[in-house]
Amino acid sequence: MGPEVVFREFASILDAEQDLSFASTMVQALNLILLTAGEVRELRDSLREAASSSNGTTNFTALYSCWSHSAGALLSLCLLAQVYSHCCDIIQNLSTLPLGAEVLVQIDRLVQLLETPAFAFLRLQLLQPSRHPDLLRAMYGLLMLLPQSSAFKTLAARLNAVPAVTLMQLESMQQQAGSHKSSKQQPQPQQQQHWADFDSLLRSFVARQQDHAVEEERRRLVIEGLRIEEDIQKEHMQQAIAAAVENSGRSSADGAVSIGGAIPAADGSPAPAASDGIASGALV
Repeated sequence: MGPEVVFREFASILDAEQDLSFASTMVQALNLILLTAGEVRELRDSLREAASSSNGTTNFTALYSCWSHSAGALLSLCLLAQVYSHCCDIIQNLSTLPLGAEVLVQIDRLVQLLETPAFAFLRLQLLQPSRHPDLLRAMYGLLMLLPQSSAFKTLAARLNAVPAVTLMQLESMQQQAGSHKSSKQQPQPQQQQHWADFDSLLRSFVARQQDHAVEEERRRLVIEGLRIEEDIQKEHMQQAIAAAVENSGRSSADGAVSIGGAIPAADGSPAPAASDGIASGALV
């Protein structure tokens, strides 16, 4: 059983998973395997040629719905398939969805994955901004979504190494000189988006992310409710301790008063009061 069958089976199972948090965690783990493991290199290669290969198209559409559990994983899948225009649409929709900490962490991981060998072809395509303008837009879109963290600095440094304006001017000069080699090379991936219903796929992604946002809000409210209940219990305990200390103080005071009272004599008759003894001593 090859990696394509395994990944499709996992995708089918996780797509129907009711525990959204678990599904998201599993998708991120599978995505890491997809991009880094040598055993699934054939699957990666087929996804890179999804626009021109029926097998790659089948694999892409089979994984897409399940990969929607994680925004970062889905973006890496689309970048691997070189559907850069669709990546821009996903990033644009992310800006309208609740951008929680979990999504930002996923994008942070995506930036780190962009530095792996699996995306070497993508980094080289940044040197052709006129042929891959949507790729540049997607990269800058990710940069704008990120807070100024280490991932932000990593991606910014990568993009700063690409003088886009200068490269576009050079390519324009080549075209004016009559060089049409670029047009005869492999077609631009972002223009070949007729091989999948990307509008429908985008709608499914937005719906899935909305479900995740609702689930995250529900978990937040549950945790907040547990914290409030814990605070109430602590307050009741503190009140009980304070009451116990107060009762203990009263008992000590009552004991002191009883010690200062009359002490019976050996024959059972009450002992004379302290004042009487002092008075007798005065008379003598």
